[in-house]
Amino acid sequence: MANVWRIHLRKGYVGDTESIGAYCIRNQVAAMGWILEHTTAKIKNFADYEIHAKAEGLNFSQVKMLAEQIKPGDFIWTHVDKTYYLARVGADSKYNYNSSVEAVRNDACNELTNIRWKAIGDYTKIDETVCKGMQRGQTLQRICNPKNNKSNFDRVLKFTEEIYEKYF
Repeated sequence: MANVWRIHLRKGYVGDTESIGAYCIRNQVAAMGWILEHTTAKIKNFADYEIHAKAEGLNFSQVKMLAEQIKPGDFIWTHVDKTYYLARVGADSKYNYNSSVEAVRNDACNELTNIRWKAIGDYTKIDETVCKGMQRGQTLQRICNPKNNKSNFDRVLKFTEEIYEKYF
């Protein structure tokens, strides 16, 4: 069974760059910060990142969710500049630590790659349960957890699947 996630992509800009949301949509990634400050080592996978993040004392639980809990077939919602976007995680999606100047500047070093975002529209196009699940909270979280609220989860999953079929 697919999970339905939401990723909060911070509003605003870092310096003279685009927003992290615009960066994610343009680069077809789901991304978040938690940059490693004290390493020049090449980070090849999440295990490498975890070693260095622990050494730096980072709380990287959100990165761990991005790298290990989001699976092919899952859906991810986000919104950027009042537009809701939806993606389905593909078999070719994988965790990547991107230390490029652009990713660092946009606070988007930890990426889930090959995410095909599709613009859905403003809040009037979105089911109220999805909208409520998109309210501020953690950077990355399930919109509804089937273990805690099965009826809302079923509603969110059904709506998300229908929207996905309509737009993709």
